[in-house]
Amino acid sequence: MATAPVDRSARLTPTFTDGVLVCGAAIPDGVVIYAGGPCVDEQVHATLRLHDVRQTLMAPGALPRLVSTFTDSSLAPLGAARPIRQALDRVLPLLRPRLVVLAELSDLTIAGDDLSAIAASVRERLGPEPIVVAATAQRIARDFRDAIASILADLARELPAAAFAGGPVPGRATVVGYFFERGEGDHVGTVEALSGLLRAVGLDPTATWLSGAPFAGLAEAARSSLLVALPSGRLAARLLAARSGATVVELDLPVGLGGTADWLRAVATASGRPGAADEVIERGLAAAVPWVDAVAGRVLAGRRALVSAVPDWLPGLSRMMGEDYGMEVACGLERAREPAAGVAAAAGAESPERTFDPSADSLLLHARRAVAGRGLDVLVGSSWEWRTLAAAGIDVPFVEFGFPSLAWRCLRPAPLAGFDGALCWAERLSSALLARA
Repeated sequence: MATAPVDRSARLTPTFTDGVLVCGAAIPDGVVIYAGGPCVDEQVHATLRLHDVRQTLMAPGALPRLVSTFTDSSLAPLGAARPIRQALDRVLPLLRPRLVVLAELSDLTIAGDDLSAIAASVRERLGPEPIVVAATAQRIARDFRDAIASILADLARELPAAAFAGGPVPGRATVVGYFFERGEGDHVGTVEALSGLLRAVGLDPTATWLSGAPFAGLAEAARSSLLVALPSGRLAARLLAARSGATVVELDLPVGLGGTADWLRAVATASGRPGAADEVIERGLAAAVPWVDAVAGRVLAGRRALVSAVPDWLPGLSRMMGEDYGMEVACGLERAREPAAGVAAAAGAESPERTFDPSADSLLLHARRAVAGRGLDVLVGSSWEWRTLAAAGIDVPFVEFGFPSLAWRCLRPAPLAGFDGALCWAERLSSALLARA
């Protein structure tokens, strides 16, 4: 992948708009109405289209599922409500979506508009179909997590009451809050792995929120008796549970061997099956450990990594690399505008010393420190991180992961989580290192 000049002040955290676009792409019978200019279309063509070869938000030969309301940003201060209604009048007869996501740029703040109020008026006008949700956040320092949390929470609020009729079905479970970045094998495989773990402990999984499933599949969560809430889906899970009476268990992703075992035990206990995970864990470890040990002993143990990842993944990846592979995470950078809840930041938001919301400058500072210290063997991060290091002449083996992944195509299931995920990560890390041996 050729490198281009890098804006060293640019942040490497996926933006609120990135989150809206990824979520919109993940719901195939939904449309996104964006109160903003055509720059959003350009963002799809420049990033999302290259990140996900299967995305249909704006695909050649198909009607676009993304519509921006303002052709000229100078019109934004005139208000968003009328352009949104006009966009809906154009799109609804053509696409007949089951879900409409209304999203906003900062123009709405200038206009004094309230997107949630606009969404409420649209619901009143359209009736029960399609479901209308608003992607909005009142924080200035917002990012992709605010987008997915907002969309999923509004979906939980707006699911029709009929979806909850009959109450929770014993044994039915839904994972809520997965950031389904693309429809390629890494994330398709991860969703399949999550469902497989639920089945292994005797549960009946519905479509993960989000997973590429259409609206009808997502609506099945209304009758789940157990909601497994990942960090970005915790508000949505609580809202669903308040309507359905389901049990909520808040967990991180099952990353690595120990992380997967802990996840299975917690899910089994929350579902009233405390012993159901034991045999599953024993089988999973028996299949995975010999491969992991072989690769770790020959290739991975003692290697030092710089990992730049979103908060849902960073702790699990760091634990897996240390516990399972004998690696050292020389530096972990959290791709989030603010540090994770309960984590004290060692440096402020504008300091290059910070380990959250990295810019090119702060990434380079930590990478150079690692190189100057005991060395840096591998970088794990998105295309943005790789381009930053390559442009600065820091040439280390690279494992592409996260949004956007512009150079790695994944055309078969290759999970990032679960016991099989630990094997896939060992395969990718060792292959990257051996290619430079």
